[in-house]
Parts: sequence; C-alpha cells; structure tokens
Amino acid sequence: GKDPDALPSYHHPHLPGTSGGAAAAAAPGHQAYQDYYHTPPSQAEQRQAGCMARDFYLSQSAGQVSSVDTDLWTNAAYDATIAAGAGEPTHSLLAFVVYAISILLTMCCSLAVWPGVTAFICSVENPATTSPCAATTGSAYGRFTGDLFVPVTFLVFGIGDMLGRMASSWGPWGRRPPAGVLLLAYALARFAIAAAILYCNVITPVPWRLPTIFHQDYYPLGFITLLGLTQGHLLSTACMHAPAVVPVGKEGTFGPITGVCITAGCLLGSASLYLIMQCFTLANS
Repeated sequence: GKDPDALPSYHHPHLPGTSGGAAAAAAPGHQAYQDYYHTPPSQAEQRQAGCMARDFYLSQSAGQVSSVDTDLWTNAAYDATIAAGAGEPTHSLLAFVVYAISILLTMCCSLAVWPGVTAFICSVENPATTSPCAATTGSAYGRFTGDLFVPVTFLVFGIGDMLGRMASSWGPWGRRPPAGVLLLAYALARFAIAAAILYCNVITPVPWRLPTIFHQDYYPLGFITLLGLTQGHLLSTACMHAPAVVPVGKEGTFGPITGVCITAGCLLGSASLYLIMQCFTLANS
C-alpha cells in the first residue's frame, strides 16, 4: 500500500538487473544488481526465482549442501546436487490427479460413517435396544456408558484429527512429497476402519442388520480415534505437498482443485452414508 518510489531499493548480487544493476554491470569490477522495487522482473527472472524457491525446498528435504556456494543457485550443478541427494518429486498431471483422488477418498471414507453411524454407537453395557442410548446403566463408569458415550466419540475423533494434522509435519512425509501410489493406498486402507465401525454396538431406531463383533467399548473408541487421526494426517499431507507435484508454473491453476476434492469427498461420503443406512436399517422397517 506504500508508494514504491518512497521505498528503499534492495539489491541481489546474483540476479541480472536492468536498472541500477545494469549500470553497475557496465563498470569493470562491479556486480549486477536487481532493483526489486523499481525494476519489473522479466519472465525469465520470475522463472529463475521460482526455481530458486523450489530448489531451496528440495535442499531442505534432501539435506544441507556441504558448502554454501551461491553460484549453484543459477546453474545446473545445483540441480544435480539435489537430485543426487534424494531425487526431485515427479512433476506431472498424473501425480497431482492421484493426490486429488486420495483427498477425495479421505473425506468420503470419514463422512460415510462419521458422524452418521458413530452417533448411534452405544456402550456395550447400555441396555438400550433402540436409539437413543439409555441415560444411565448402573455401571461403575456412570454416565460414560450411558448418554455421554456418544459425546465422547465426537471428542476422540476431534483429538485424533488434531494430532494427525500435527503429525503430518513429522517424518519423511513431512519433508518430501510421498509417492502418489503410497498416498492412494493409505486412503484406501482407511475404508477398513470404516467397515470395522459398522460392526460395533450400533443402536438405531430400527434394528441394525449387521452383527456386533466388537464387544468391548475400547473398540469403537479406538476405531473412531484412528479414523480421525488418519484423516488429519492424510488430508494435511496431501494438501501440503500437492502443489509440489504439479507441473512447474501451474501451481496457481491446480491449487484450488484440492478444495474442490474436499467438497466432492464430503458429498460422496454423505451419499455413501445414505446408502449404508438404507441397506442396514430402513430395509428392515
């Protein structure tokens, strides 16, 4: 919001300039400088700056360069140094599509059972045969096995989601984009958690058609926590690294697609929940 003419000029010794830097380059023994406030950068300079930012990101992933040689920023030797350390992530439309599908499947899996099914899970000690869960059970755990069991499931899902998002910055996946096939397998594996939730003590207004296989309260709590944990971790990892796998220069074009995938995943998850309730409850009424 300030007048550019009122701002000081800052110079970079390694980018060619066209203003004051050009004059300096003409004089023997002087380096060319870029006047960032008063000289509009050319397309080549913009691309060079983008490559510098990308290479810095990769250098943090692959490890520190042993000696700081600023000339490496502007020649192919730096790219070779980084590639030898850990390899550059695949920049292609296919890689981004795999990331986008993983995001969509993540939200679809979560919304297929949470909270539409998990809100009907009661403690195995709860005597209720139809929804809602009985307020008290006479258990030593008091209302925890009664009407507070469902609120606890919401709590553990939220805690798991928060911890998963925090964990997304740890480990190799926190430093470099994971392979798309691994991310996709991760998203598909979460459907096993959703399926396990369906076999907990689900108490709906009409009889639930699936048998109860998990007869301990720690099973649904563990499954729901794991569902939230993996959602937070996978979603944050995919959204964080998706811009790094798109074709160079297309980040702004493909970036909003991740948000569209989240919305589409929620829509598909809600539709899946409707089908689950139709198959396992309403057909019995």
